[in-house]
Amino acid sequence: MRNSLYLAIDENTFTDIFNEPIGELVIRDLPLNLLIVDVELSEVTQWIPPRQIETS
Repeated sequence: MRNSLYLAIDENTFTDIFNEPIGELVIRDLPLNLLIVDVELSEVTQWIPPRQIETS
């Protein structure tokens, strides 16, 4: 069984940080399991799986 760590953030934080150029680089270039949650509804609204990092 493989355990994974997820970063859960609310929708406002996602919009404020990860829609900026540096946030887009983090999502694209780091192996990050990201969950976007609606805090009021207590539900996951989006799951962004990690991207495969290419090594040369």
